[in-house]
Amino acid sequence: MNTLVIVAPPVYQKYVNAAALLCPEIIWIGPDVIELDNKRENVICFEANARVYEELHQVFRQVIEQYPVEQIETPYEFYIENVAYLREVFQIPGSTVAQIVPTRYKDVMKDCFVQHDVPCAKHKKISNLVDLTEFVQLHGYPMIFKPLNNAGSRNVFRITSEEEAVEKAKYFLDVLEEPFLAEEFIDIQQEGSYDVVIVGGKVVFGTISVYEPLVLETAARPGGQRIYIRHDLPKELDQAIRIYGQKAIEALNITHSFAHIEYMIDRKGRLLIGEVGARIPGAQIPLLMGLSQGISMEQVWAEHLIYRSCQHELNRTWHTGILFINAETDQPIQKLENLDLILQLYGEAIVYQQLPSIGQLPKLHRLNMDDTDAFIIVKDRSSKRVKEILDDISQLL
Repeated sequence: MNTLVIVAPPVYQKYVNAAALLCPEIIWIGPDVIELDNKRENVICFEANARVYEELHQVFRQVIEQYPVEQIETPYEFYIENVAYLREVFQIPGSTVAQIVPTRYKDVMKDCFVQHDVPCAKHKKISNLVDLTEFVQLHGYPMIFKPLNNAGSRNVFRITSEEEAVEKAKYFLDVLEEPFLAEEFIDIQQEGSYDVVIVGGKVVFGTISVYEPLVLETAARPGGQRIYIRHDLPKELDQAIRIYGQKAIEALNITHSFAHIEYMIDRKGRLLIGEVGARIPGAQIPLLMGLSQGISMEQVWAEHLIYRSCQHELNRTWHTGILFINAETDQPIQKLENLDLILQLYGEAIVYQQLPSIGQLPKLHRLNMDDTDAFIIVKDRSSKRVKEILDDISQLL
């Protein structure tokens, strides 16, 4: 491959640079990318707001008039659909719109799961209040409302009454003017993700994470969210997550991609698959994965993209965990409490930190934000020790 187009925002610069080490020429399309420092010499930048298809189409037309484009890809979830449209219009090889729809629209995704016996929450696409009434009669309250096409916990609501259901339904249908997904409420005791590399429709590499607290709890009470990469889950659970993760990949016909597979375990011990994104995970999970494995996930992504392979095997020696740091007020940061003590006590275990500066305006909530949050990452051979250290740091900082 001589010329590869990558459509991505600036936060993916490390991925673009990793690809530039393996490909003679990289065309990078994205917002605010031209003025970025530390780009490799063979990276050529074009500015575009890639969320707006017309703007992306216009810029890409300029690109193909100047360069012999062989492939166009994006690591960013919110560009996937527009990039698929470009492939079809300009006849570039790669995933089509029809192929990516099951990974973008939750109602289609969950229907695929049901058809392929992948355990998931009962659900229904809600296009009007009649649909809502039918779902309530079948499943009652509480329930979950969420957008059909979105990521993270944006506009995800726990509904506990008819009044609340009608209010939020009208928000989706009348204010946002779009249908939404209603799901049965799952009383979750554990949730996390299975983050994988897929070659030829098969998972060839993947790590399992655990979230604390639960995502809906974090949305309601921001602060102290943690994600752990764990290699010592009970054997039966580890195997089940991997087996159902593979079944979900097959149900959605994902053949060559990274994927972020959400799982949950309810109070009855049932394992359910949540949603699957055919993309690089967010929330600094690639950094956690790389630190647990001693590899660069940016390099893994580039090799997978360009060489169509993944040569890395899972190493279960090291566990990692991340603590996202949230401020208590919206005032400029004046002090980082007990930072010196934290470094004194746990400096050897802390393998990565990204802390806010004095005077900086804080982020009160890490959900719905780019991955530029304040955080600390810890690494140890014991997952129990990783949790203990992050618990202590959370209390001290």
